[in-house]
Amino acid sequence: MTLNTARLTPPGTRVRGLARITDENGHLLYLVPDSGAEWLLPGGLGLPGESAAGALAYHMRHALAVQVTPGYVLAVEASPTLATEPSYLIDCGKLSPEQIRSLQLPITTRATTREYLAYGFADPADLSTRLHPTHRSLLSAATCTT
Repeated sequence: MTLNTARLTPPGTRVRGLARITDENGHLLYLVPDSGAEWLLPGGLGLPGESAAGALAYHMRHALAVQVTPGYVLAVEASPTLATEPSYLIDCGKLSPEQIRSLQLPITTRATTREYLAYGFADPADLSTRLHPTHRSLLSAATCTT
């Protein structure tokens, strides 16, 4: 029997899938948004009824042109007021050196804006003050449970 994660949330609900991806040294993959705001874990918001894992896989293909296999959910942060979408931190394992070399941000034209300026890998402790608060909270919760 398989678990259909898209059915874990009410119909029409949107969820956010975020990836915990590391390199061979255990450094976390992060994205620098064009807005200059806090750094982000890769992933994004799903369509209504889409699973967090499905949203994460789509956004990884779109943002960095890499295929990942979402694994276990490491942490969940749900809004107590349901004003925002619940966020799921999902383990996606390690990227090989070949996968890291193949990462690429989407090409933009003059008519479009870039969603991300850059990506990188950093020690999780070094990211604690630079990450978006929700992403930081999810990583902290996952660290406490692993």
